[in-house]
Amino acid sequence: METLYHYCSVEAMFSIITNHSIWLSDARTMNDHQENRWIDHMVAEELDALIPQIGIEKAREHYQIFQHSKFNAFLFCLSKTPDLLSQWRGYASDGHGVAIGINPEFLSTDTNSPRPSGTVGETLLTLNEVIYDIDKQREIIRSGFDWLRSFKYEPGTPDFDSTLSIALSNIGRNSPICKNPGFKEEQEVRLIHMAIEHMNPDGRLYRYLATELKAQQRIQNGRIRTYFEIPLKKGFIREIWTGPKYQYELRDLYLLLSRYGYFGVPIKRSSVSYR
Repeated sequence: METLYHYCSVEAMFSIITNHSIWLSDARTMNDHQENRWIDHMVAEELDALIPQIGIEKAREHYQIFQHSKFNAFLFCLSKTPDLLSQWRGYASDGHGVAIGINPEFLSTDTNSPRPSGTVGETLLTLNEVIYDIDKQREIIRSGFDWLRSFKYEPGTPDFDSTLSIALSNIGRNSPICKNPGFKEEQEVRLIHMAIEHMNPDGRLYRYLATELKAQQRIQNGRIRTYFEIPLKKGFIREIWTGPKYQYELRDLYLLLSRYGYFGVPIKRSSVSYR
């Protein structure tokens, strides 16, 4: 796979280089308030079509099952393109930051649908292109319902209900990679870790069951942010692009890279005329 780019502040770049690690952040803290929920209305439409067969109460019940079956996604966001104005403005300190060119093979070679790990002691990370095309999103949902219909179970029976729950859970796994088409310009690729929430009997979150990874927390803009740190081997950085407003000495950046074992990493300058 070609180089992928992570737009970020200089401070975030410094942390990535010096710690040889990246942070996967909770999808619910992203700038899209419909994150992990964009396809919900499409699922509701498919369930509405089943109301004549299963009734409105059962349709509502399964919609709630779909909502609760979605695993929480933790993301590290990248782009296919290294020099996009919208990315500089939105994610790289209004153009003062950088875009780190990363070798995706150091992140993951698993490009299947996001899913939680099925093996104890395994940290499952998937690398997925974001789907912005609404027709493709609807096809994912329809294929799940078509799988249900292939069993020809009688609607309203226990077999039908349990199979529908499985179908909805499988559809929900795709929620983190389906986004509003308005974000299409970002050409996003996501490193995704599905975390399983472990609740106390009273329903309060106690911890994440994330195999050997431990949830960590920090304060950002007055809020507690939960994240997972992923260590990476040296060599995962292929190049660095400096933003259109980058004002620091390049020799200091070259020195930083060499001090931490990134020799010969090219540094490129944004061509965007933004000030």
